[in-house]
Amino acid sequence: MKEIEIDNIIDEEGVEISEEELLVNKKYTFDLAWTSLRRYNFYTTCDDFVKFNNKNKSSEFYILEIDCTEKENSNYFIKNYNDLLSIKEFITEIADDNFHEKSIIYSENRYLKINNNITSNMLSKKDYTLGVGVFETFLDDYDKVSKEIKAIFKSELINFLNEINEDEKLGHLFLNFSEFYKRCIIGYEYYLKDFSYNKVKAELDNSVLDFSKNIRNVVNDSQNKLIIIPAAIVLAFSTFEVKEPFNIKNIFVLISSVLFAYMMDSFVKNQTSALVIIKININNYKDIFLDKSKSKISNLNEIILKSFLDIDIELKRQEKWMLGIRRINWMIPILLFFFLLSLIYNMRRH
Repeated sequence: MKEIEIDNIIDEEGVEISEEELLVNKKYTFDLAWTSLRRYNFYTTCDDFVKFNNKNKSSEFYILEIDCTEKENSNYFIKNYNDLLSIKEFITEIADDNFHEKSIIYSENRYLKINNNITSNMLSKKDYTLGVGVFETFLDDYDKVSKEIKAIFKSELINFLNEINEDEKLGHLFLNFSEFYKRCIIGYEYYLKDFSYNKVKAELDNSVLDFSKNIRNVVNDSQNKLIIIPAAIVLAFSTFEVKEPFNIKNIFVLISSVLFAYMMDSFVKNQTSALVIIKININNYKDIFLDKSKSKISNLNEIILKSFLDIDIELKRQEKWMLGIRRINWMIPILLFFFLLSLIYNMRRH
């Protein structure tokens, strides 16, 4: 009783008594002093466990809240805790400086400061944050590579967490570790080809921007000229002589509308050809890039294709728009012709 503190001892009659009054074979109710139980790795809540555990994976413990011991590694909270602890240990191991639960990592005249404090809100009790064996696979890959590749991993870590608040970096890395791992592999494979993840992303972004500008220039040029089509429709029908269908003026307007439609159709074809050339350039660029990036990591190809997703959609939309303009353009002489036929028909009826 001296090793574990107890309070509020009540006998069977509901009377509070002291420890000296305890008798054998009697029933009592009492409160345990949980703070003293922590010395024996007994924790009432997951929050207490995270705050007061000695962070040693090999030590025994029991958490009352989830009714779990250190042996139950399949428990969501326990596995997440062990994974996060492993990531923290990895950070402190590769860090250039460690002090007061903080690690500093240097790479290429840059540095990253990480607060290594683990809090219970980083840990889910309902599902696994990392897949089974993800961190172990990462660590195995890291241990096998050379110092140069390890430097790439450190550089990718700085890039990955650079914009994150210092106190949130560890939790962010834990929640998004699979994405970080993929970036490391991408950086490693592009290193073999004198690339890096950031260089790849920057080149892709610049290319997408250039192609977008080209499409926009074609569209703007088309819009400035094609705006005359509605005006041509209004002008053609307003100048038509309704009372005299065989008037030379009507014939002239009809022939002019055909010539106008032909000229505008030629222009639209040229603009469509420009879009086709842009499309071919985009596809060739993607093919070259994908050929460069032949990789066991399918996510790399996804990054490349995803970068061009919006521009592909815009290109298809503009191609459909050009096709619609061509159809509207040829509707002018066709409608005028049928309008003329209707006038002739009405004139003969009368």
